[in-house]
Formats: sequence, structure tokens, C-alpha cells
Amino acid sequence: MRLVVDASVMAKWVLPEPMSVEARALLDHQVMVPDLAFAEIANLLTMRVVRGEMTAAEASRALQFVLALNPISFPSRDLVPEALAMAGNLRHPAYDLVYVVLARQQGARFVTADKRLVAKIRSLALPPPWATLVTLLTEFQPGASAPSLS
Repeated sequence: MRLVVDASVMAKWVLPEPMSVEARALLDHQVMVPDLAFAEIANLLTMRVVRGEMTAAEASRALQFVLALNPISFPSRDLVPEALAMAGNLRHPAYDLVYVVLARQQGARFVTADKRLVAKIRSLALPPPWATLVTLLTEFQPGASAPSLS
């Protein structure tokens, strides 16, 4: 199965958080990310260091682990124009929607732990076809394929 994951899921690959086991199970699938994801995970790890929740050495090892997993990466540059349009309609940060655009373009399911983003998409009066690609990590069913957008 082809999956797009965001930094909220990637963090669970390397940090002891709720749903970490489920997030790691996604690695059994073809995982795709926009290149933006690596900067987001680095920022998340940096914030953990700043708050004293981990050392800089631990953050560096965690980042190296994520990089070594080598998810298929796509340039954000090709995704941001559509993400910008979605962001205006949803009134949500464009960087989150880069993941949605990648999932739509690749016909993949987007798995996230970002409840706010999923709630916003689900609250649309007339959800666009791509909305069916968005799945919360807590609701992910490994056997369910991404719905067709045609």
C-alpha cells in the first residue's frame, strides 16, 4: 500500500509517544513524504532539545534514523501551488496541505496524527474527492486501500 505520512507520524517512529507502534507498522508499506517532512522532523526534534526532553545527541541519532529509513521523497516546490489554493479554502497552514497534495497526486492514503487538520477537512460542507484520502493514524486500517478519485 502507498502511504503519505507527515511529521506527526514520523516523530512516532523515533519518540516514545502514544501510537508509536502503529506508526512504525506503516513502515511495512511504501512510504512517501514531501521533502519538507525532513525539515519538520528536525524542527520537532530541536524543540524537544530546547525543552530539555532529549539531548542534542539523541535528537541527532533520531534524525539519522529517520533519514536512514529513506522514505520516497518528492520536492515540495511541485506541491506548494496546489497546497496554497487548498490553504486559502480551508484556512489552514499550507505546509500541512503539501502532504495532502502529494497523496492526491500519487493516489495514496495520507496518514496523520494531526487531529486538527483531519477535523477541519471533515467539517467541510462539500468535501472534495481528495478528502477521502486523509486518515487519522488512530483510524488507519492496513487492509483498506486508497479510494479512487476518478
